[in-house]
Amino acid sequence: KKVLDFAKMPTRPLSPRLAFVLPISAFLGLVLALIHTLLRVIFDTKIKGRYDILALTDIPIFGVIPFVTNGNNYNSAYVLDEPNSAITESFRVIKNNLEYTVQDKRCKVILVTSSVPNEGKSTISANLAAVLGMGEKKSIILSLDLRRPELHHKFKLSNKLGMSDALSNKVNIKDVIWENEQFSNFNIVTSGGIPPNPAELIASNKMKEIIDELSLTYDYIILDTPPFEYVSDALSLVRYADVTLFVVKSEFSEEKYINEI
Repeated sequence: KKVLDFAKMPTRPLSPRLAFVLPISAFLGLVLALIHTLLRVIFDTKIKGRYDILALTDIPIFGVIPFVTNGNNYNSAYVLDEPNSAITESFRVIKNNLEYTVQDKRCKVILVTSSVPNEGKSTISANLAAVLGMGEKKSIILSLDLRRPELHHKFKLSNKLGMSDALSNKVNIKDVIWENEQFSNFNIVTSGGIPPNPAELIASNKMKEIIDELSLTYDYIILDTPPFEYVSDALSLVRYADVTLFVVKSEFSEEKYINEI
């Protein structure tokens, strides 16, 4: 046997061909990123901020509430514990805007609702009512979500008796009013027990009688109502309201909710 030649080591790698692979990879990565972004824009129909609302409707925006980073505060009337915070100031902006509406009436009835559950309706109504009651004018909030009541949790109150009992003529409305210990001008009425006929109670003449009676004493009556997309209770109460506030939650509420409003 005879060796004709010895093997030689290559001076450069045969694979991969970096001069070809790197530009192609970069190009494909850029294209895929653009496609992903485009698909997210097309299929993401959630409201991000006030500009999304302004693009969909000319309904006025009364205010924007910052995101609550403290999870413990989310289920409470946190403005009572932090009266000088930035979040409390955002509620005061809403309060000031409400002052420019319905000038010819002594008492303003403000209905707070949303499209679907978990948009923060009860939290907003509780804190707005508290801010309104911090001043010289008297305010009272009525928990009228008789199906899934949440308001009593915000103030850590008993819910044994409330609006359902007053609407059923079991108690007088004055007997179920809670007075806030810290602010004398701020009162609360919880929902009471869950009745078998909440829609009938809310649509009854007794509801009008209670609002008329309270309007003689209070400057603001806030109605915390169920989401209007699920039940008709909120629509029944709109006739009593001077102002109807719809709560829209960033990164949660859908654009179609605005169109339905």
